[in-house]
Amino acid sequence: MTVGVSKAPVKSCEDFTVLPDVGLEEVTAEEIGVFLLPGGDLEPWANHLPLQKLLRELIFRNKVVAGICSAAELVKAAHQAARGPDGAEPAIVRNGVEIAGNIVTAPPHKYVDFAIELGRVLDIYKDDDDFEETIRFFKKFEAE
Repeated sequence: MTVGVSKAPVKSCEDFTVLPDVGLEEVTAEEIGVFLLPGGDLEPWANHLPLQKLLRELIFRNKVVAGICSAAELVKAAHQAARGPDGAEPAIVRNGVEIAGNIVTAPPHKYVDFAIELGRVLDIYKDDDDFEETIRFFKKFEAE
């Protein structure tokens, strides 16, 4: 499901259009399992109270929250706000991707590693072979 400020179409910096399934006011933390923020111009979102409230609630409920590109800072700030100065899990860094419990963040050029690490957090890999195959194909561009 895609979520927008409203259901109105959103044009990305790369000039493609996303048609949100629902507006932000139509979702609750209970019904979300994973919330991914893709980045872009997030200045309008930095002080967007409904988004900040939802992010904090998701983090408080231990939902998976991920942000890449400029959204990484938004997610980290929400993590700090939800957990308090001493309550945020310490982050580990793997291949340039920060993982702090269910919080995953990365800079824009780490999009493949971001997806791989998000997959680890979501436990999508059947086994080590499946994980290694994913790395070979998407990161190393090796076919079978």
